[in-house]
Parts: sequence; structure tokens; C-alpha cells
Amino acid sequence: MRERRLSLLICLLALSAASSCAQGPAPLLRSSEAPTSNFSNPAHNASPESQSLTPIPESARATFTPYPSDPSLTTTAPGPDGTAAQTTQASLNPNIDPLTGEPAKDPALLERRPLVIKISNYPREIRPQYGLNETDVVFEYYIEWLDTRFIGIFYGNDASEIGPVRSGRYFDEHILRMYHAYYVFNYADPREYAYFLGGDLQKWLVTPGYGNCPPFFQHRVS
Repeated sequence: MRERRLSLLICLLALSAASSCAQGPAPLLRSSEAPTSNFSNPAHNASPESQSLTPIPESARATFTPYPSDPSLTTTAPGPDGTAAQTTQASLNPNIDPLTGEPAKDPALLERRPLVIKISNYPREIRPQYGLNETDVVFEYYIEWLDTRFIGIFYGNDASEIGPVRSGRYFDEHILRMYHAYYVFNYADPREYAYFLGGDLQKWLVTPGYGNCPPFFQHRVS
């Protein structure tokens, strides 16, 4: 009886193997058969010859926005009945600091170039710094050893003392050009110092030095 059951089991296994071999492996996609187009890529099976780059129209290219010839704000909106357009023109207040949106302490300061000044943030003993509260805008960024320094932009406000003034970095050029400002710094690495002196920024550089310059001071480890 046992031999009969064993023979029956062997026959079933043989039939199963034969049927799988008859089906064969799944057919592979031949290289000449490209996938059909789909929703995400309708031109998937287009030939390379039929694909071409469409040039950007001249009207769509980025252009420089000219400076306004008249410092006024003009807005146009529909009238109360929704038909007639009304134009409102408001003159800009010349005493408003454009960097803060608030009245300048001394409007005459707005006639000068901003001052971009490097200010220390380390070691801790130099804190609190002088002049940071009077900045229009202040940036803090990392330098080496994960220390940070400040770049203060003084435009609508003045400060009686500012510092400790620290050395310059290549990155400072971006801020200097962004605000069209004078750059006040306590020298720099010889490579960076030569870079600033060798370009068109030279005439906008201010280095307090080691003499008597009361508004800008240094720290003994600066």
C-alpha cells in the first residue's frame, strides 16, 4: 500500500514539472519593440529625429527692470461700479528708510551710501557688542571653527560706537555689492585683502587700523 502511494506521488511531481516546462519562461521584450506611450510620457516612443528643442521666444526672456524715473507709487483698480478704472498716485515719503520701512532718525543720512561693518561675536567676553541695535539690517553667518560673525548695515541710523570690528571674508563682497555700500573691516587674510584691493571695490574699503579711531574699535584678541 505504501509503495502504491509513493508511486502516485512521484507521478504527480513528474506531471507538475512537465507542465511548467511546457509553459516556458515569460517572453522578453525585443529591442525592436519600444514601450507604448503613456500618460506621463506620451512621446516616449517617438524617434530621436522627431524630437527637437523649441527655442525660447524673445518675449519670454528675462529682461532688466529699469529704475523708475518718478519716485511715486501708482495703482490702478476698478471703480466702485466695477467698470471705470481709477488710478491712485501716492508720492513716496523721502524720509522713510527703504531698508526698514520706518522714518529715519536723520533723513540726511539717506543721502549717503550705507555702511557695511563687520562685528565680532566671539569670544564671549566681547559681548555685548556696540552698535548692533542701530543697524537697519544685520546678517549673522558661520566662519571657521563654527564661530559666527555679524555684518551690520547702517543707513538710516548712526551709532556713536561700533564694534569690535573684525576681519573681512570673501563672502562679504556679496553684501557690499548688494547694498552699494562702504565696507568697514579690520583687515583680512593677505589673500582676501589683496583680492579686495585688486578689484573695483578698493575705493569703497575702510580699515580702522590700529590708530585712534573712536567710532570703530577693536578687541585685544581681534
